[in-house]
Amino acid sequence: MIEKMKIKGTALFQSLSQAGCKFYTGVPDSVLASFIDAIEQAHCNDEVKHIIAANEGNAIAIAAGKWLATGEVPVVYMQNSGIGNAINPLMSLTHECVYRIPMLLIIGWRGHDDRDEPQHLPQGSITPSLLNSMGIQTETLAAEHHAEEVLADALERCRRLQSVIAILLPRDALEPLPASEIIVSGTELYRGEVLGMLLKRIPQNDIIVSSTGFISRDLLHQCRKENRSSDGLFMNVGAMGHTSQIALGIALSLPDRTVWCIEGDGSFLMHLGAAATTANLAPPNLKHVVLDNGVHASVGGMRHAASGLSLSQVASGLGFRQQTEVSEMANLEVLLGLEIHQIPALLIIRISEKPETLMRPDRTLIELRDRFINTLRHSSGEKNA
Repeated sequence: MIEKMKIKGTALFQSLSQAGCKFYTGVPDSVLASFIDAIEQAHCNDEVKHIIAANEGNAIAIAAGKWLATGEVPVVYMQNSGIGNAINPLMSLTHECVYRIPMLLIIGWRGHDDRDEPQHLPQGSITPSLLNSMGIQTETLAAEHHAEEVLADALERCRRLQSVIAILLPRDALEPLPASEIIVSGTELYRGEVLGMLLKRIPQNDIIVSSTGFISRDLLHQCRKENRSSDGLFMNVGAMGHTSQIALGIALSLPDRTVWCIEGDGSFLMHLGAAATTANLAPPNLKHVVLDNGVHASVGGMRHAASGLSLSQVASGLGFRQQTEVSEMANLEVLLGLEIHQIPALLIIRISEKPETLMRPDRTLIELRDRFINTLRHSSGEKNA
């Protein structure tokens, strides 16, 4: 059997660049990692403008502003799971019945077959029909297609019809980035050792809610490594940006249990208003931990929307009165040695990343949900010291 040739991310970008596309915005995606990497390299060379948005709806709005100001058709990239974030501006801003603003969407298509992770399957199965129901013309760019011809035709229709056109790329269409390239350094703390330290500090009866990507998988790995039950761990494997509000809902409902929200900086930033809600309500039994590596680590290591900014200062502005930022092992050890009531409501831990192989959930998500529910509803509920 002859393996079909995958499209190079650089070739996809060059086809768009040669067609006159000089403005790119979106949210990093693992399917599109090599394409986004090519955009970023061109941006660093001042060849194009590249803006990484906090969420996909923001990217649509940024692109709309670009077209209104210049008349240039912008390119917006995202994973198909992010279409949900983009629906509102696509329907109430750029739609042909509203302001009729053209742009080209490049969408990494997870869940297009049954070989993907379960959180991608529902959205993947409806992605083409969802876009069609929104009035968005869609083309699928598989490995055997001629990318240059498909993209040229899509851009011609964007410009002529002043329409939003979408290009879907199944997850096996593009050549991936080598895992060895996804390295982030800057502090002496690495994700795995930080999560290991946290688990040793967090009593078994406490509740943990973790964000999508490497953090949930690493926490599961650490639980297995230490022979610790993971029944009290809720891995939010999808719904990026909503982890803190799941934790908030649990904390408000179970005031006698300590709840730990552990998420990445990209997740924290995606729906930043959630942090203001948490800070305003400030349940005393909720501890919010943000691991800050400055990138979207699990989808190619691309920088996030606020790379280089102080999340501690952002959090202060959102109303977190008790929060601290650490980047050294000694300071983290002191912090985690405090009594639970002395630990600040928000911990921002600066970490580095290195390539590693992590396990995925070894039970169905429904099984994991039921075990978690049993832990929430039937455990003793005693306060932990």
